[in-house]
Amino acid sequence: MAEQALLIIYGSATGNSEHIATQLHKKIQALQPTDSTFTPAILLDGNSCVKTNLPNWSKSPTSIILITSTTGDGDSPENISRLFRTLKRKSSAVDKICGCVNFCVLALGDTNYSKFCYTGEVLDKKFKECGGTRVMPLTKADEATGLEEQVSSFEDRAYACIKAAALGQDLSDVDVPPPAPNGDTPKITNVTAPTPLPTSTSPGVILLQKLCAASSLPDPLTFDISGEEVLGGLQSSQASSVALDIQGKGEEGGSSLNGYPLSLNDSVAESGTITSTSSHTHYTRQQPYSSPITSARYLAGKENYGKGERRVIEICMELPDDFGYEYTPGDSVGILIPNSPESVNSIESRIKGESVMIEGEEFGKDGVLRERVNFNGVLRRRELIGLSEACTDPSESTCLKYLGSKSGSAIYTKFITANSLSLVHLMEFFPSLSPGLEEVLNLFTCIPPRYYSVTTSPLQNVKGVGVAFSVVDYKMEVNGDRRLGHVTGHFEEICGMYLRPDPRFARLPIALRPKLPCPSVKIFPFPSKHFKLPADPSYPIVMVGPGTGVAPFMSFINHRKFGRKVAKHETEETCEGEWRGGFELEGEELAVGTEDAQGYRSSKEIGESHLFFGCRTRKDWIFEEEIKAFEKGGELTKAHVCFSREEGEGKYVQDLMKKEENAEKIRDLIAKKNGYLYICGDAANMARDVLLCLEEIFDGCEGGGGGKKMVEKLKFPLILFCYQLVPDN
Repeated sequence: MAEQALLIIYGSATGNSEHIATQLHKKIQALQPTDSTFTPAILLDGNSCVKTNLPNWSKSPTSIILITSTTGDGDSPENISRLFRTLKRKSSAVDKICGCVNFCVLALGDTNYSKFCYTGEVLDKKFKECGGTRVMPLTKADEATGLEEQVSSFEDRAYACIKAAALGQDLSDVDVPPPAPNGDTPKITNVTAPTPLPTSTSPGVILLQKLCAASSLPDPLTFDISGEEVLGGLQSSQASSVALDIQGKGEEGGSSLNGYPLSLNDSVAESGTITSTSSHTHYTRQQPYSSPITSARYLAGKENYGKGERRVIEICMELPDDFGYEYTPGDSVGILIPNSPESVNSIESRIKGESVMIEGEEFGKDGVLRERVNFNGVLRRRELIGLSEACTDPSESTCLKYLGSKSGSAIYTKFITANSLSLVHLMEFFPSLSPGLEEVLNLFTCIPPRYYSVTTSPLQNVKGVGVAFSVVDYKMEVNGDRRLGHVTGHFEEICGMYLRPDPRFARLPIALRPKLPCPSVKIFPFPSKHFKLPADPSYPIVMVGPGTGVAPFMSFINHRKFGRKVAKHETEETCEGEWRGGFELEGEELAVGTEDAQGYRSSKEIGESHLFFGCRTRKDWIFEEEIKAFEKGGELTKAHVCFSREEGEGKYVQDLMKKEENAEKIRDLIAKKNGYLYICGDAANMARDVLLCLEEIFDGCEGGGGGKKMVEKLKFPLILFCYQLVPDN
């Protein structure tokens, strides 16, 4: 049988799908020298295959492993959108464009969204309808609960099933581990168990032994990996034996190293980051704007600086003069922050290898670690298993394998998750850990951008954009060290000139104060497709945003406030002139005053608006002055505020919403007057609780009992979500 093509196609918005696809591609490459089933496997994004590969799918045998995420509420990532649209519009009765394709699909999604894994579901269905042969059931992985176990199961099965189908074998006879039901993971075979060691001087091993003893679990050094169910998808990085895979800069993909951009300025373009202006300047993740930070202020917790307690900061960043950066209320700002010099210095000497060749050009270790590798993130179990091979101390190697196993899940949570441990911390606990630079590149994803909702309106300040965030700052339980968020800690440090100005210069006029270097940061716009104000400002809105979830609503209210000012100015210019439709009139013949202008723009008056906001204590109430001013000025009808740690009628926003008068108001504005309800905040807990609260509220509509159906019916376009999902670690 002739060799056939094998394509590994990905659709990625934040980098997860691309990283998984890249890892799987490298594994298959390692097998192919002794396996002639396929021609060399090709890794590419979904858009790249539409013109070059898709026309052959009805003519030449082709095997496809497809890995894609879903963005927003059912949107496809930008780099697979062309393939998604192409297949979606094909008629299954006529177009058998996938007639020679064997395929399997891994769909990444988030169960907090109503269209969970929608992009993967549609592509899996359309490949089948267009004549393709599905070699294994669609696999769904949930980012809300953790991707690793389902991803690992898919990786173990995908190639075996694709190969069996290509060889014409009965898929029921494929000798691979079964899919992982309910989070169970497959067994790893052919792994030699290390000889258990009774004692160890490694601080990490000693600490894990204490944690296991306190939890009445066996000593981790007795862990037998040969018969244990562990996360096998990436048990070995294969970096020492597999050559670096350098993609070209052609149509098939961007310039990258193992799925990594060559620098923070060369990242693969993400969805929704392009602006269009008369200057034809486009600021994207590929080409961010180096924005000076023009101001910063503490919204709460100024007194907590250096104490490891809660602080909230708002910063304002300058926008380019060429108007090449556009945004609207509801959008986010993508921010690219390299690893700090301190964190790079702390691990650099432990990473073997001084440089790497990329497309004939040598890149030093310092630059690779600073700009490409996300080693400051919380360690994943697959990374721990990969790093276990880089320990010269067998006891440390065994413990890292244990942390990545199913048996070690409880200790992984107590040791890694609870303390947000990164590679920097792991190397402190495990002195023999010394991975190679190529191993680190293979195991870890690229540095992801962080996204923050805008707090300002372009009508308010055309040359600036603001964001607000809580500073991640706490002491780790395992050693008492201070842990700062990678991005938020960086911002607080570089904005010290604004946040903690030198008191010696406070009374001096600004012009006489010492000139300090203005900090800057690389940013790009990240538009929201759904989380938008209605075009007609007369529609009522209800906003639910506890904590920093109130940030985008400041943008909303500011936009309506300044929009009203703009409308008034434009109306006065229109109504108070002396020329009308070709007729020249004398001033006394047409005296138009403010009241007339008010009547002219009455159809565009802003609609009723309600904000439900909650925080711990009154001193944590961020934007308090602005919110009260909005109420006084009429831009905000009512602010409903609660404090969870103080005495009062309600502790949480859902308690306020369920109060009889508020519930009736929500039913009236949303169900009867076609208003919009927005929810912003923690997707894992708050959003779920608010939705349950809404179901209870809408049960009170006419007929009763249909609250759940009503909420599902109103989700998009009337109930809109902006989740804060990406932790700053």
